[in-house]
Amino acid sequence: MNRIQYLVLMSLSSLIALLLLLQIVFVRITSADQVQLLKRQQLISQGQQSDRSVRELAARIYQLSQQTNDTALKDLLTRQQITITPPSDASTNAASAPATAPR
Repeated sequence: MNRIQYLVLMSLSSLIALLLLLQIVFVRITSADQVQLLKRQQLISQGQQSDRSVRELAARIYQLSQQTNDTALKDLLTRQQITITPPSDASTNAASAPATAPR
């Protein structure tokens, strides 16, 4: 093996070693990003569940205030800036009435 072949072989081997090290670094960065993504997706999912629960609670409070004609419950919704659109059909379930919670 002459000197030129040796230099070419060593430089290509060094390039391959460098590329392997870069791959290891990128895999670590990607795994850290995936962990953050999963945490954020879980947080979004919990937020959506909480929003659904708040809407159901507001609809139930509205339904009770209509049944008992309780102004205190209506005032509670007003103070919290929660508006509920009453269902247009009497046979519709009040829990499915859309509610707007404060943002």
